[in-house]
Amino acid sequence: MLLCWPVTVETGPAYGEGGGFVVIPKVEPVGAVVGQPGGEVILRAAELLAARRRDVPAELLAQPEDAGPVADALPGWDSEGATLHVLGGEPTPPALRPDAEVVLVGPGNRSRLPAAGVPEGVYREVESVWGRGRPAAVAFVGGRPAGFCLGTLETETLWDVSVETLPAYRQGGLAAACFDALRAHYDALGKRPVWGAHDSNPASLRLARRLGFLPAARLEIFIQPG
Repeated sequence: MLLCWPVTVETGPAYGEGGGFVVIPKVEPVGAVVGQPGGEVILRAAELLAARRRDVPAELLAQPEDAGPVADALPGWDSEGATLHVLGGEPTPPALRPDAEVVLVGPGNRSRLPAAGVPEGVYREVESVWGRGRPAAVAFVGGRPAGFCLGTLETETLWDVSVETLPAYRQGGLAAACFDALRAHYDALGKRPVWGAHDSNPASLRLARRLGFLPAARLEIFIQPG
């Protein structure tokens, strides 16, 4: 978040003694609690994120060992676990449906992907990636955008995999093919993929396994109600 989005950082009163802080992006309704900054700081961060809610609820991420104080500060919020995966080996090349092609669409050829026909939330994420000078892998079926893979967040050595296939085109290998194309781009930059999947999303967990990802860590995700 610190490298990819403009953010504010709220520190707790005991930060200098190892308390904690909250990272609050200015453009996205998802933040991260680091350590234990205190209930007032967590609640203030949650209110700021909730005010930015658009088509998805606000979320706060926390390490499992720090989840208790977050739950205490946000009694009305739901929570669930998520598993972070790393690639365990060379995945099998995907079998792509014959009427599809995958293209890396970046700032230089963004006209290949007009906003019409792309869900608003997906296009907003694509624009965010373009703003960092990165491409999105897009699967076209019959000339229409049907599947996407984005590196929504990056560190110096890792990139976070986000895939989306429009409902009418699922089960055609598009997500796997898009990931394969974008992975080659990030491999050239020396960055390894990380796959995060909510416990409530078994399809994402299955796809991660199919692509050769292995569980590596856990997160607790607190989700704005309603």
